[in-house]
Amino acid sequence: MTDHSLDTFLENTPWSQVQRLKYIERCLLWNREITSNAIAETFAVTRQRAHQDISTYKELAPRNVQPYNAASRAHRASINFAPVLLDNDLEGVFSTQGLVSPHITYMPKLERRVLTGVIPVLLSAIEEGHSIKAVYASKTHPDGIERIMHPVCVVFTLNRAHLRAYCRERQEYRDFLLSRFLAVPSFVTPNLIPDDTDFVENVTLRLIVNPQLNDSEFKMISKEFGIINSKEVQIKRCCLNYFLRENNLPATHEQMEEAQTNPWSYPIIPVYDTEMFYEKS
Repeated sequence: MTDHSLDTFLENTPWSQVQRLKYIERCLLWNREITSNAIAETFAVTRQRAHQDISTYKELAPRNVQPYNAASRAHRASINFAPVLLDNDLEGVFSTQGLVSPHITYMPKLERRVLTGVIPVLLSAIEEGHSIKAVYASKTHPDGIERIMHPVCVVFTLNRAHLRAYCRERQEYRDFLLSRFLAVPSFVTPNLIPDDTDFVENVTLRLIVNPQLNDSEFKMISKEFGIINSKEVQIKRCCLNYFLRENNLPATHEQMEEAQTNPWSYPIIPVYDTEMFYEKS
């Protein structure tokens, strides 16, 4: 199927079926096989519907699927399998629930416990514009202390979930770990609070390959990250420091200096004014 005919097909196919077809291709790519039961259980559709989806996928990419294997009751990927709906699909693997493959090993995460009932209250407060009274633990107050907050949003970073909120005690916007709320918060009448400019403002971050690398190293990193001259990323200012840390990008002046003397510690570096360095506890 040509790119043009594939685009036409996707435009005229229900979104729900496209997701099932992508799932079929993802399983063929990583599991090396697909079964109608897997489709039916994952998407809560009938086995007949799942069979039809597999047939549709075989029409889209006939060279990707071997003839049905009665012994394993599965359609297996061909040796020349080449995705037509997905591109590399690393993000898809990370986000797909229940995708188990002998070819994939997942690194377990150290989960942080969040008290039952905390999240619904926080989300309701955000939606309704309420402030909350919470008992929150910190390094200074490990047993918890009462705080009045005005929630703005929840931020997920790796295995940490934060609440961005205005702290009436500190009179500034801060980030609070959801796992450190010691009791279910209660709603309180909000006072007049300043606008959260760091949440509203988007920062355009320009990323480049570290010029301190030698020519061969520079070309390798450039190809690996797909950065020819530079790459721009837009992110909320309040999330900038999290983005830098999670992507191994220098976030302090000391780290920028290290990137100059030891470029392999930070093969990709941001280009921005020093005033954009943003780090709050």
